[in-house]
Amino acid sequence: MKHQFTMDSVLLDRMVFCLYSNEIGPLSQNEFNEVKSRLKRECLIPSWLTRLFNHNNTPKKNKPLKYKIHRLSYNKNLKMANLTINVHINPTRILAHELRSTQKTPSKKRSLDGNDNYLGIEWWLVNSPDNPHSRCFEIVAKSLLGLQSEITQIIGYGDVNSKLFKPHWSLQQVEFYWDVFQNNAIAAIYEMEDSFRTTFRDFEKSYYNFPITSIGVDRTAPCLKGSCRAQELFKLYAKLYNTLRFEANIGKNAIRSACGTNVIKHFNQRSLENLFQPIITNLNDKWSKLIFPSSNGIDINEGISDLYEIAHSFTRHKNLFINIINELMRNGRIVSRDELYGRLCRLKKKNVLYLSERGVYIPSESLTELLNNLQSTTRLKS
Repeated sequence: MKHQFTMDSVLLDRMVFCLYSNEIGPLSQNEFNEVKSRLKRECLIPSWLTRLFNHNNTPKKNKPLKYKIHRLSYNKNLKMANLTINVHINPTRILAHELRSTQKTPSKKRSLDGNDNYLGIEWWLVNSPDNPHSRCFEIVAKSLLGLQSEITQIIGYGDVNSKLFKPHWSLQQVEFYWDVFQNNAIAAIYEMEDSFRTTFRDFEKSYYNFPITSIGVDRTAPCLKGSCRAQELFKLYAKLYNTLRFEANIGKNAIRSACGTNVIKHFNQRSLENLFQPIITNLNDKWSKLIFPSSNGIDINEGISDLYEIAHSFTRHKNLFINIINELMRNGRIVSRDELYGRLCRLKKKNVLYLSERGVYIPSESLTELLNNLQSTTRLKS
């Protein structure tokens, strides 16, 4: 069984940007010293993110936005300053922390690898039908433009128009990922090892311990790694017991090779997506060669019958039906909401859908098989 990954299903994890400017000024020596002192002394992280960190008592190593001043120099002859700042941001972690800040008793649940950079079912229950893909891009733009604004205020002493400041942004590294539902993600990794090994070079297999004991005696899970060319690292592992994660870590030179540039001209969703699209296309070619586990002996006609039952439930709501099928194909599950509750309950009684967790429905095995086949040949649009 093969999967096709699309731009609207990709999520963003760790990203590294560089802000640089050799046109800051004019500044006298005293003004430069003051700007230098403030840049090193004051927090440049936007206030909304600072409040988010403090609310969740986030350990320093897990801060979703970190920065480091790489270079800050002064040209006495031109009375201009040069500034280079490296910025690390994790949009997924920020989304997860936003959710925890709204919960009276935040979940302490962790993924199998012990990290908190996953959205989990809680996010979908609160935010569905929002698309986390769009939110990832929004957070990148909002966070980095906020940091740029803080720098502008410091350089201009509060008057943003008093000094020249032309910032330039470039993307140094990006980590994409796709999460795919599997009933037993750890077992699926073992089943996919051969196809992963033949798809990627420099194959490496490692294991990590996970703190969850309720899913079996074995407390280790495999992680498969490989590459295709320089500055591209691919990983496949079980993020949750029922979720496979495909990760692609792309470096600066690989970004330039795929996209022609790594310079960010505009911070908005469309601009960022246009930059990333060639990378996603290349990655999808690699992912599509992987063979996913599929259940043997399932009658495809049963899947067609189940699909008919869903269509019948949404006879007068064509767009809603297409959205539901898209959600099942993209996420492998449907999160209940007010306009769906009654229909989902009826489909559950007919064994078309099954209740996986509170408010979360997954398709029958035959319907899953059918949707996977559909996904490899076409893409429904809402």
